[in-house]
Amino acid sequence: MKKLLQLSLFSLSITLFSTLLFAEGEKPGTIAIVDIDKAVMATEFAKKESDSLNANPEYKTLVNKFETLKADLLDLEKKGKTNGMTWSAEQRAEHRNKMEYKSADMRLAGQKIEAVQAKAMKKISDKVSPQIEKTLRVIIEERNIDLLLDAKAARFAEPGVNITKLLTERLNKSK
Repeated sequence: MKKLLQLSLFSLSITLFSTLLFAEGEKPGTIAIVDIDKAVMATEFAKKESDSLNANPEYKTLVNKFETLKADLLDLEKKGKTNGMTWSAEQRAEHRNKMEYKSADMRLAGQKIEAVQAKAMKKISDKVSPQIEKTLRVIIEERNIDLLLDAKAARFAEPGVNITKLLTERLNKSK
């Protein structure tokens, strides 16, 4: 009897809630998703900045240095695995020091690359960010969107619900 009463109350509350939510003449709201980072990085401005960064001789040198250090470190690791058992304690210590130095150099080069990339990302963000909110507002009004979610929060969405590409197109036009 108690369960029947709980079920009846639950059913009644659902009916009342849905009646309030979808009053006569109203339709359920539109839901959309957007990946703002993806939209921004797909803009023409971001592509030009990325191409410019990749063409920069200093950046290329940093990347090449990182790749060379990575290859050297892998080579040292391979030599250590292959020959380490036959080395004296002094040779193993020397080898370990070489690996530590290469590893430290590689980390430093990686940090420099990340800093240059972060600076480029900030430039892109500073340029495009003011347009994002305005452009999203227009799209929200045009499509009568009641709920806009980050695409990363959605487990599944029909392709027509994702407005990322539309945002990119509008950002490209708003230069």
